[in-house]
Amino acid sequence: MVDLLTTFDGRISRKSFWVAMLAGLAVALAFVLLVVLPISFASDRFARLLSSAFALLLIYPLAAIVVKRLHDRNKSGMPWALIFLAPAVASSLMHGTGIGHAERILAGRTVLVPTAGGYLVGFLGLVAAIWMAVELGLMSGTVGPNRYGPDPLAPPV
Repeated sequence: MVDLLTTFDGRISRKSFWVAMLAGLAVALAFVLLVVLPISFASDRFARLLSSAFALLLIYPLAAIVVKRLHDRNKSGMPWALIFLAPAVASSLMHGTGIGHAERILAGRTVLVPTAGGYLVGFLGLVAAIWMAVELGLMSGTVGPNRYGPDPLAPPV
């Protein structure tokens, strides 16, 4: 499991990709429910910064998973990983700093509402996420060994 989240070498199957994505989603959801929401009642700005910092911490293991899955598809990892992950990084930074957002009063609380720039980055993130889900989560990998390693679905020798 440590290699799955920390190295950029080798290949992983679609099943491993989805298991890692669901595990990451569960961790992020638990963090929001147990940490960010309670803090947000005390300080919206601190909660925004905390959630953005946590999202940025998740980028490295996510990049490792994405690169390995790209390798299984016999594609170079870095250019594609940047296309898939750059909108998520930009969105996290923008939300944490308030760039691309405007403050509004809603039910007596100050909330951040995306401006045109925030919506554009969010839209690009959605497109990248859908593309990534199709490319990495639905399309099969290269059968047999490729330049990145042995087939993760091949029976052990």
